Amino acid sequence: MAKEDARIVRTKNDLRNGLLTLLKTKNLERISVKEICEETSINKMTFYKHYDDKYDLLDDCVKHLAKTIIKEIQPNYIEVPKEDYPDLLARFALRSIDTCLEHKDVIISISQCSNSLGVEVVKSAVETVIEDFLSSMSDRFRFKYEKWSISAFLSGGFAALVMRVVHEGSYDRKRYYYSFRAVIEASMSAHIVNEDLEETR
Repeated sequence: MAKEDARIVRTKNDLRNGLLTLLKTKNLERISVKEICEETSINKMTFYKHYDDKYDLLDDCVKHLAKTIIKEIQPNYIEVPKEDYPDLLARFALRSIDTCLEHKDVIISISQCSNSLGVEVVKSAVETVIEDFLSSMSDRFRFKYEKWSISAFLSGGFAALVMRVVHEGSYDRKRYYYSFRAVIEASMSAHIVNEDLEETR
């Protein structure tokens, strides 16, 4: 895939930031392309070179944020014993929350359009990482269910939790760590086939 020209990248970034700035004080329906262009000092002709309308720009904002979160929380798949996975995943969950808090303003701005949009950004980012993580585990463990269904189940609840933390602005890391460990241990028991148990049957 060809790399985008630096000027195009800069222009798109400016337009995204312009829309997100306006969303802090106005509803999307009340924002015009003209206002976005005035906010960013970019002319309308240039705007329409890159986007069909403000909804297309919003869609790009959502996708760009999701990609940013994915890049920042992508864990290193180190070879660890099965019993250490709850700790690894609990720490990954905390890092995910920290990353979303760093992008709190953007997530809340997007949520101004629709709260479900904010949830969807976090869910799609986390779901992508969890699916990748499960794939990396698949040569060591057998899953009872399809990986995509496990990922969708875990990321849906997690995204709602993250959005709550984002709106509250802080959280008790120690309490969340132990809560995540407990949930992950139960989830692993529910989703991973116990090879030792099968051998005794």
